[in-house]
Amino acid sequence: MRNDDTHPGHRTLRLPQIDYSLPGAYFVTIVTQDRLSLFGKIENGDITLNAAGQMVSHKWNELAHRFPFIELDHFVVMPNHLHGILMIMPYSKLNGEQGVGANPVFAPFTTVERSHDTELMPKLHGTDPGTLGRIIQDFKTGTTNWYIEGVQEQGWPKFPGRLWQWNYYEKIIRDERMLNELREYIITNPLRWEFDKENLNRNPG
Repeated sequence: MRNDDTHPGHRTLRLPQIDYSLPGAYFVTIVTQDRLSLFGKIENGDITLNAAGQMVSHKWNELAHRFPFIELDHFVVMPNHLHGILMIMPYSKLNGEQGVGANPVFAPFTTVERSHDTELMPKLHGTDPGTLGRIIQDFKTGTTNWYIEGVQEQGWPKFPGRLWQWNYYEKIIRDERMLNELREYIITNPLRWEFDKENLNRNPG
């Protein structure tokens, strides 16, 4: 059973005026199908990943090796979703300084209307080489295949049709202030799980 998470009948929601292969920093959210908590649990604000969650964390870190033109920043695997920051680097920096937070690259405002800039917008997978969509597609396909092996060989809970929702969410990071705010959001995400909209058992507050 393989899942490349593509479907010819789905309409893309990606904005046509943005080139998602340009250098830039992106905040990405990927959620499991039906928001099922398959990757672990949170108690007292601390996340404990199960074997499936550890696999997801490993596959996310592996992206930096599979795509040498990106750098990974902060990320967190939650029971049913992942938040992560990744940076598509310009060619001039591929052989330069590397590492989390090293020389972050921010996309210019001219790539998207400013009115959209503060919105968390749904994005569907593109398949063009070098794009954010291709990177996310690779991650979702890889984790799905590994999860299927876990179901077959280790008795992991089955998922309904697909592991991840077909869409994902992306926010363009415009400057250092936004980058630091999103890093803080990721770090503190487990503390807010009780009220998280992705938590099916959340406290409505």
